[in-house]
Amino acid sequence: MADAIEFRTWCIGHHHFEVPMILEPVEQYSVLRTMTVDRLGPGGEKDLDRMVRARIAALRAGETEQEGVLILFRDEMREGDVWIVSHVVDTSLLGVPADDWTEEAYVASDGVLFRVTRAMFPEDAEVARAELLTLARSLFPRADHAPVERGAVCLPGAGARVPPTTEAHGVTFAPSDGTRPVGLRVEIVHRAVGDPPLDVSDALPSGLGSRPAQLGDLDGRAFAANGREVGRLLVVGRPNDVGHAGIRIIAEYYDERDDAGAEPYGPEWTETVWNRLLGSFAPKRAVR
Repeated sequence: MADAIEFRTWCIGHHHFEVPMILEPVEQYSVLRTMTVDRLGPGGEKDLDRMVRARIAALRAGETEQEGVLILFRDEMREGDVWIVSHVVDTSLLGVPADDWTEEAYVASDGVLFRVTRAMFPEDAEVARAELLTLARSLFPRADHAPVERGAVCLPGAGARVPPTTEAHGVTFAPSDGTRPVGLRVEIVHRAVGDPPLDVSDALPSGLGSRPAQLGDLDGRAFAANGREVGRLLVVGRPNDVGHAGIRIIAEYYDERDDAGAEPYGPEWTETVWNRLLGSFAPKRAVR
């Protein structure tokens, strides 16, 4: 049965790896510094203008909430092909103004609309806004399984031509038949030179038997995920230093069914999928 498994290549961050076709992504995220990217749908410049105007109107009218908290219009600006809209949390009940705020950069690229969001603080607002604009202008649409040229970064529904920085990327896959207690999870963290040290050990679970493991040139530990032999868990990485960036990769296969290890996701299937996933993290694809 394992010989019949069909695989496809997936890309998150600066890495490609292979997962079974039967698994689909149920959760994805990417954060660059503190910036997130949302693919908003098809559209051109006129659609972008209408969207931004509607966003500004809703913020001005006090009709917008974020996580149950009212947010209010702060400012708007146009920087070439990019719109920037900023808003603040309504702190009127507290009687003090908010020091920080959020900026959203809107841009159209190759017929697709994107939004880049970042928290802003007075002490580094100019630098942060420059990074926000650079990321927005570098975006291009892509399918999540499509590779990108070396030097670009894979984001959910997008690619960006920006150099590596402090980033976090993750994706969770589950069977397309709805068997959610079975799945694969991959998380990749990059830490830029000069940023606070990346502690690889803080991702290691406690109380589980483990053994030394290696993925490419990264060292770490392998575990039985969730304390079950049917599961797999790998944590590898290296801290950032004066001469190189830090990286941590977590890969997990989990089976939380009452009859964990039963077909169609039995031991042979599990071993084949796990080995293919790890084997597809080729060193040449990793950021150096």
